[in-house]
Amino acid sequence: MDIEKRRRAELIERLGPTFVCREEVRLKHALFKDVTIRADVVAISTAEPFDGIPIAFEVKEPAADWQVKKWIYCLRQASDYVYARIDRQTLGDIGWCQGRRIAAAFVYPARVIDHFGLDDGPDPMLGAVTLAMHFRVGQARPSRGKPSCFSLAFANNEIWNSDTGFKMTADQFLDGRYRVGSRQINVFSELE
Repeated sequence: MDIEKRRRAELIERLGPTFVCREEVRLKHALFKDVTIRADVVAISTAEPFDGIPIAFEVKEPAADWQVKKWIYCLRQASDYVYARIDRQTLGDIGWCQGRRIAAAFVYPARVIDHFGLDDGPDPMLGAVTLAMHFRVGQARPSRGKPSCFSLAFANNEIWNSDTGFKMTADQFLDGRYRVGSRQINVFSELE
């Protein structure tokens, strides 16, 4: 039984015409050459200047009683997709994406985070999503202040929403650059 099927369809609909999406796409892990993983959804941007950039999604059907530990596991699982290569497989009209590397990954649906703290202290998920942002893992969620608008965000950094498209800061997260010490490294070229 495919319990995430409805959520995948919901996500693809929310991403709208900005992305060409495929479900259950095989990826070759970036670090482990003989390990193949499966992203629930891979979305290829059709919007300039990010045309052709693939991003992956870890889709869940969360239960009401999910604890922080389960949400952190989802972030960790999504981190395996980042920099993985789209495996040689039939992708129909987006077959030209085979071999491309995943620029970022997102968890959908995202857990609502109380950024202002609870009565018993700050939400522990805030630290988890902030750390995940540095590994190019974000959240797919309703846009802050406008629930009818859908967004992709790294912690508090919204990089795309369904109303206005990509934000100016999106290139910081999607271009393959990663800070190592005081230098910026292009991970895509290092992995080739």
